[in-house]
Amino acid sequence: MCAIGDVHGCTRLLRGLVGFLRSHVLEASRRNTVVTIGDYVDRGPSSLAALDDVRALAIPGVEIVRLLGNHDFFLALIAGHEDVDAAFVEAWLDVGGETTFREMGLDREDVHRSGVSALRQRIRSILPEGMPAFLSSLAPHHRVGDYLFVHAGLDPAAPLAQHDVSDLVMMREPFLSGTGWAHDFTVVHGHTIRGHEALPHRIAIDTGAFRTGVLSAVHLEGDRMRWLAVTAADSLDALAPLRTTAEIPLPYEGAVILGEDQEGAR
Repeated sequence: MCAIGDVHGCTRLLRGLVGFLRSHVLEASRRNTVVTIGDYVDRGPSSLAALDDVRALAIPGVEIVRLLGNHDFFLALIAGHEDVDAAFVEAWLDVGGETTFREMGLDREDVHRSGVSALRQRIRSILPEGMPAFLSSLAPHHRVGDYLFVHAGLDPAAPLAQHDVSDLVMMREPFLSGTGWAHDFTVVHGHTIRGHEALPHRIAIDTGAFRTGVLSAVHLEGDRMRWLAVTAADSLDALAPLRTTAEIPLPYEGAVILGEDQEGAR
């Protein structure tokens, strides 16, 4: 099974990585799972296309599990029927939502010009048909065997059932430190740009695609794992400044350098 890190509107990288998974990693002859870890929108160049690609993602013989990220959560609430106010919309814009807002032909003045209710209706009319419902359908977590996939994290000492959606899509500490880990699974997560980390309680896969130009995934098979990465640059040097504390040093089995016109198979 594979998990794809935070996309953040980097559609070209997503297509390249999916193309690599199709061609070189996933075997149609046996059951596989691909988990997209969330944060499909904001900060990058093409959030709406990324959302559309994630929604349409289909690989023969492969189960696709789409998780909810905190940026997707913001957009889902604003586009849905929740009672959010102008301050909530402004908070989303301040943490990266402004790029998606501009993609929809909107600006900050629109938040106050006609009110949030009218803004919601306008956003719903701009988004592709069925997209608000798709955003609302994204799963907060998914478990396969000894692994729990979640966007952000969870409390090391609290049962999974005691977490609400906002915990799972936003938590950093005490999760990242992991002191007093009481769970019987390892968490595969994004949300915090850590580079690649393989620790007893968690595996981090967010390489900050919108900042570094590198979108990463991890391939898990039994007790084996390998990192996969795709970039439009000429190397993976952009990952060097990221903190990397992998306890099991692993080479990149797939370091894909995209050509100028290459996107990979959709």
